[in-house]
Parts: sequence; C-alpha cells; structure tokens
Amino acid sequence: MNVVGLDVETMGLDPEHKSLTTIGVYLPKNKSVITYFIEKPSEEREAIRWFGEKLKESAPCRLVTWRDFDVGFIQVRAAKYGLPNPFENISAYIDLHECAANRIQYDGGDIHLTDAADMFGLNTRKVPSENMPALYLRWLGGDSSCRRKIEGHCKQDVEMMMGVYKKLGCERFQKGKEHIAAILENENLFKPFRLSAKKFASKQLLMK
Repeated sequence: MNVVGLDVETMGLDPEHKSLTTIGVYLPKNKSVITYFIEKPSEEREAIRWFGEKLKESAPCRLVTWRDFDVGFIQVRAAKYGLPNPFENISAYIDLHECAANRIQYDGGDIHLTDAADMFGLNTRKVPSENMPALYLRWLGGDSSCRRKIEGHCKQDVEMMMGVYKKLGCERFQKGKEHIAAILENENLFKPFRLSAKKFASKQLLMK
C-alpha cells in the first residue's frame, strides 16, 4: 500500500477562525515532498482541492501525520467551502505521535516531532513553528523571502515525519478509514490548541 505523509502550516490553531497557508505532502509516486503554498487566503479552496486530488492519485494509500490536528484542520476548512472530504480516498491512517509515544523511551514529557527526529539524527528544522503565521503576514505584506521559509519549514516537517515513520515501523498502530470521520467527533481535538492560542500568538518572531 502506498504511504502518504501530510503536514500543514496554518494562521493559527483554531480551524473555525484560522486558515491554511501551506500543505506539504510526501507522495510515493514522486518519492519526495511537494508543497502547495497558498499565495493569498482566497486560494485556500483550491489548495484543499489539490490535496484531495493528490490523495486520489495515490490511492489505495495509508496516510501518516503527526497527531490528528492536520487531518481535523483540513476537514473543517473543506466543510467551510462546501467541498467533499478530501480524505475519502485513503484506506488507512497512522497517527505517528501515538506510535512514537509508545515506541520511544522519552523522559521529557510529551514527545514532539523534533524530539523523535533528534533521536534518529533527522532534525533539520531551522525556524520554529510558532513563527509561521507572522512570516505569512510578512509575505502578504510584500516580503517575498518569507515564502521560502514557510515552504521549507513545511517540507522539513514532512521529511522528518517520514524518516521517523520508517525508523519506527508503526503498522500495528494503523487505524481504519473510519477513524478519519471520527476525528471531528472528538470535541477535545482542538481544545488544547485553543487554550494555548493566546500564548502561541504572543511568541516573538525570531528571524535568522
């Protein structure tokens, strides 16, 4: 079965009020990560359609993400535009965070993607995730250099995620397609992200 990796960049943590800025996808056909950078917010609908087509082209496939957040976020945004669920063509789903939390001995509390990637020498991230919304605002304001940083960050996260996935072997954590639909039934999915939104938004932009 084909394996597709997914990571998104967003303008915030609550999909009811914040939008996507970039979708990053590892495609087995290309054996590489491709990104869709949303040059202006009005293009978000087309980005979601594009992502759905990529999943359709890769079917049957197993989708891999770090937590349910990315899947839930896209589903909420797709529903906002009256689009069909882009995940209808996947056959199975793996939450890599669940796999890593069970397979890796880690004493630092909740394990993050960068923690898992560090353990395998795969961490290539240079710009913190919390900088992405501010970078996108700078892009909209005319700073063309920000696009490269945002797309690069998203691509690096997908590459790290797929590297960790290959190291851990997470097939026993695979869930059926029905889990995708059940994600939005989890009332607590975005709760921790909403609670941390104020802290998230107040982070200082660190440019290197």
